[in-house]
Amino acid sequence: NLTESEQKEVIGLLKMDESTLERTFNELRDDAIVKLTLLTVNEGDESVRNTINETIDNIKIKTPDRLELFKLQSLIDKL
Repeated sequence: NLTESEQKEVIGLLKMDESTLERTFNELRDDAIVKLTLLTVNEGDESVRNTINETIDNIKIKTPDRLELFKLQSLIDKL
């Protein structure tokens, strides 16, 4: 179940045109990669660094679509 805030976010994503979707996705992807990279620098546990690096690699290969944009927004909100 989605919260009311998440529902509004999904509706906004569904209404978004393709060029805005791609631009927003690329901006959020870059932001997420920067934030995750900073986490690896400050992380002492190698297994956590490896997991973060795997997440970064996974983000880099994603193609822009509404679901991936929603996931990126959720990830950044949690960072």
